[in-house]
Amino acid sequence: LLERLDEKDDALNKTNDEKSELAKKVAKVSELNDQLETEIRGREESAVDASEELGKLRDRIKDKEAAVSELISERDELANSNRRSIELGERLGSEVKALK
Repeated sequence: LLERLDEKDDALNKTNDEKSELAKKVAKVSELNDQLETEIRGREESAVDASEELGKLRDRIKDKEAAVSELISERDELANSNRRSIELGERLGSEVKALK
């Protein structure tokens, strides 16, 4: 009877040791999980920051494109005005020659 009790006690101790080892492993996995979650949150925050910065850059690009478009329109207007001035000058030159 004592021998069977010793066997059961040994088996119980072994089970308790295994439970203890499993508890350590669970704690380690939990710690790693917490680290991963922290890293993921950090990366998500970085991604959000990068996305916001990208949005700001896109807005600046749109502003610059609008400014360039406005400059092109002004250049075209000046070119047309210059062409009309040249044409007017040529006509006036012809009229002056005709009057002489």
